[in-house]
Amino acid sequence: MRYGFNSPSESMHLRAAYDLNIYYLIGNGWMRGLMPYVDLSDLKGPLVFLFHGLGGVMSPGSFLGLCLLHASMIGVGVLFAYKSARLFLPAASSFAAVGLYSYFLLYYESNPAEQVWVLQHVTMYFLLRWGMSAQAVFSWRELVIMGASVAIVLLMKFNLIAFWGPICLLALCGSFRRAFLWLSVGFASISLPFICYFWSQGALLSLWQEYVVQAILYGSSPLSESALCQKHVQLFSWFTPSHLHKRVNLYLLAAVGCIPCLSWPALWGVYRLRRCVLWTLIAAFVLQVYAGYSGPYDFSHYAVVFYPFCFLCVLWGASWLSRWPRLLHTAGLCTVVLVLGIAVSLPLYVKYGRAYNGNAQMRATTAWIVEKLSRSDKGELHILEPDHFLHIYRLTGTLPGTKHFVRPMVSGGRTLYSVEQIEYIQKNRPKYLLGATWSQGWSDSLVGSTNVPYRKVSHQELGLPSYPPHAMRPEVVLYVRED
Repeated sequence: MRYGFNSPSESMHLRAAYDLNIYYLIGNGWMRGLMPYVDLSDLKGPLVFLFHGLGGVMSPGSFLGLCLLHASMIGVGVLFAYKSARLFLPAASSFAAVGLYSYFLLYYESNPAEQVWVLQHVTMYFLLRWGMSAQAVFSWRELVIMGASVAIVLLMKFNLIAFWGPICLLALCGSFRRAFLWLSVGFASISLPFICYFWSQGALLSLWQEYVVQAILYGSSPLSESALCQKHVQLFSWFTPSHLHKRVNLYLLAAVGCIPCLSWPALWGVYRLRRCVLWTLIAAFVLQVYAGYSGPYDFSHYAVVFYPFCFLCVLWGASWLSRWPRLLHTAGLCTVVLVLGIAVSLPLYVKYGRAYNGNAQMRATTAWIVEKLSRSDKGELHILEPDHFLHIYRLTGTLPGTKHFVRPMVSGGRTLYSVEQIEYIQKNRPKYLLGATWSQGWSDSLVGSTNVPYRKVSHQELGLPSYPPHAMRPEVVLYVRED
């Protein structure tokens, strides 16, 4: 299933995979001796860059290695979803329930937030299994894994640790000293190596400023800069999840998954699930939704906060349908076939069914740039327009020359980005600067500020194919240094 959404495929390669290229470049730079947050920076956690760097080592220049890592992680998540279903259903019905749940994997976009989904399913399995057992406390292995999960999420996307708050609190209520010890062991086993490494490299302060501080500013700066947001509106926004109306279908499914005692009271008598598990799940749901949607932005991958709870809804529905096993098995199988069919056909659909998006022209433009650079020093190219051309760095095996090679989405981020570009161009005088028509005015002004002589060559002058009128693609603006 990952093939259809994998970046080497037609669907992702032609979209240039903006976020994935950022993580790939920083991870690749890390593998080549550069320090995250010091030499190259973005507001994601270090484990994200390490993950993408390892994928780049497996398949240099492409996302195939990353795809294989994602596929293995999805396999772990699906495995623990199945194990959770087996607590309530026979094997065949559990497979059918996971088959129905596979529909939600169509929304999986390889964003770091989605990788947290796997750990949530592991922890949810521990919680449900404990809720159906006679054990007074969680086992030490489960506590260590939960502690390690908290550390992993902190090192990837720290706001999503809200999911583990109520569950860890429930574990501490059983035997505080014992639970605290094993949770700490798991947490330290993951976090301490990273802390020691960045401290030894003198980059611990940069990690804090570029990851934690910048991520907080990323969520708050649009509110503080908007003339429409007064203080009382900001306060309301901070305590009210926004954009939920755009995900109302997933929200309702997840909410139903959290309140099975209200929608199906007989469940508790049949499966003997402890009632404290219900309230723990509801608390985790509320906190996770707030953590994902309390900011001013809305991206499609934010919907990952609903997936574990949507699985509960699917699980309860499958439990009800289990009285008609043939119907349940058929529905699960049909869903899997549908998901696989969409995933396999997506690259073909993008390649042949959406010509108005300029896929062929984008492929020709990319090939021309890569071929031209192969005839000279690849380090002679500097990209001014990161939104659509970052994949050029990846395909040529080069790295950005500036720390902030994408515009930081915080107050003053655009100015910081411009200053770094000007300083780099003045110092290194690269032969080629790559811009785009969408931001040509800004690029012209920036290049003029460097006092380095460059000649501007348009997309048409380069002989590159023109895009269709409705294509959401920027044309190339190439600045060539005049020696």
